[in-house]
Amino acid sequence: MSRGGRFGRYGEIKRMGRLRRSGFLSDPAARFQSLKERIRFGRKEGKGPQLRVRPVRQSDLHFVEELSGKVFEVYGPYRQWVSRWFKVDSAVTLIALHEERPVGFAMLGRFSNPAQVLFSAELLAIAVEPRKQRMGAGRLLMNEIEEIALSLGVNRLFLHTAKDNLPAQKLFRSCLFTPSELKRNFYPAGQDALLMFKDLLL
Repeated sequence: MSRGGRFGRYGEIKRMGRLRRSGFLSDPAARFQSLKERIRFGRKEGKGPQLRVRPVRQSDLHFVEELSGKVFEVYGPYRQWVSRWFKVDSAVTLIALHEERPVGFAMLGRFSNPAQVLFSAELLAIAVEPRKQRMGAGRLLMNEIEEIALSLGVNRLFLHTAKDNLPAQKLFRSCLFTPSELKRNFYPAGQDALLMFKDLLL
């Protein structure tokens, strides 16, 4: 893959096209209402009652942008791209709270290939405040993302993570994600990425 990777001139356009063609394109309010009926949003607790996950609110945009800039800037203009993903109806964003304050987020985008029976979704981004890591927020977000994907009929969940991001890889492996492919120069800054996946309906 070219140095532009998924952030190249056409890569992001293709990503947005897949999002628009996804099953998320029904009325977003109805989509979230359906999810609320099928999943106990906001009541997923981690290690003790001080840690929980809830659906995103518009007022969370600043937090998501700031955290993206803080933890992803080494890889490229993630603050800009995550902000775009936040605003599209075809992505679902969750917020992790510790003592009712945002400490992390995760974004899910769902895609389907008309030529295949398989319905797949991508973990677009997941981040936790550095000083709040190793508290269980990352795993709680991952667990909830998987539940949402299952509720939407997703068969396979995949993600990209930097080859040198060993802590993230450790989390994903512990969640039973399998390495699939090494993508050279995937990120705008030139880092390689590891593609990982997990089959949900086994």
